Amino acid sequence: MQVARDIKLLFAGPMGAGKTTAIAAISDAPPIQTEAANLDQQQSRKAETTVGMDYGEARLPQGERLRLYGLPGQVRFDFMWKILAEGALGVVLLADNSRPQAVEELGLYLDRLAGLAKAAARVIGVGRLEAGA
Repeated sequence: MQVARDIKLLFAGPMGAGKTTAIAAISDAPPIQTEAANLDQQQSRKAETTVGMDYGEARLPQGERLRLYGLPGQVRFDFMWKILAEGALGVVLLADNSRPQAVEELGLYLDRLAGLAKAAARVIGVGRLEAGA
């Protein structure tokens, strides 16, 4: 009897980039979220932000369990990035293209995550494109 394996996938990026939304869209059940009041209104105007992690799961066709972890977007919570990166197959880095500093933020997250998951695959997703872009 073959045991189905778990696959761990991280979602990273700045606050408001869509990590919580992406996990909710993929997860087979409502995800676990650690939302708290957003005290950094200069970075994002959203009312709440992830302060620990988001977690969801999806079953893949061969029986594997895809475990989805959303990293908190604020750099001050980077201690959670290190904890959650352990054993990850890859990272989906989400960028909010509506932000003027989107490219700089992308570079920051690529640099910070490079040491966490050296062998992990990386995918970049860009959201909030202007119409016709």
